[in-house]
Amino acid sequence: METIGGREVSELYKLESKFYDAVWGKRPKEVSFYSGLISGYGKKVLELGVGTAALALPLALEGYEVTGIDNSSEMLAMADRKALGFDESIRQRLTLISADMRSFDLAEKGFDFAFIAFNTFLHLLSHEDQLNCLNCIGRHLRPRGGLVVDVFQLDPRRPEGVLRLDFTIKSPQTGAEVIKYYQQYMDYAQQVMDIYNVYNINEVGTSRTYTTRYRLRIILRGELELLLDKAGFEVINVFGSFDKEPQGTASKKIIMMAEKR
Repeated sequence: METIGGREVSELYKLESKFYDAVWGKRPKEVSFYSGLISGYGKKVLELGVGTAALALPLALEGYEVTGIDNSSEMLAMADRKALGFDESIRQRLTLISADMRSFDLAEKGFDFAFIAFNTFLHLLSHEDQLNCLNCIGRHLRPRGGLVVDVFQLDPRRPEGVLRLDFTIKSPQTGAEVIKYYQQYMDYAQQVMDIYNVYNINEVGTSRTYTTRYRLRIILRGELELLLDKAGFEVINVFGSFDKEPQGTASKKIIMMAEKR
């Protein structure tokens, strides 16, 4: 067994960048959700944790000028390669930048809208890191600019320590079969979730196993509201899904929309 050591999230995405789009690359409901919100603010969009540009490229296709930051060189390289398949006019509306979401300072400011999708905000494990991130966003938004933070809502009834199948896919790059399992453990006192992933990668005549381990912050709705308030944002809506359902106890998501004061 080859072990990708440590808790570094970068190691997770170094591995998953190879097949990320085969699993999570097509998210039309999310694209429609964000596009509908952004249209009320303007054209200049900032995405934190842009990854392979699964959302950024479709938004650029709709005419938005999207700047995406990420700290994974492998994910950004995949986004660059994907962008080559689009017309030059669309590629010019997409800017990809390697940056840390806790401390970025872009030359461009005055964005109309920013968003952090797909639980990316949960990689920030401390209030200091969370506020640094939100303060950075605030410095890059115009007054009354919009912000959406999308995180999952934890179901405390979900059993811990159970090894579950996440997905089975064919790698689009090599044709190898990739089987991913995961298990999670909660520390409610520290508000963190430890996640262990096991990947079996099967090619003709060979089989390899990799493991990754990383942490996510367990965050509740009220805590996120307070963080946004402290960072100078006014919460204007909270959804429980990309269908814009009201957020409640049974919701799987906390999708919080705010505006810069």
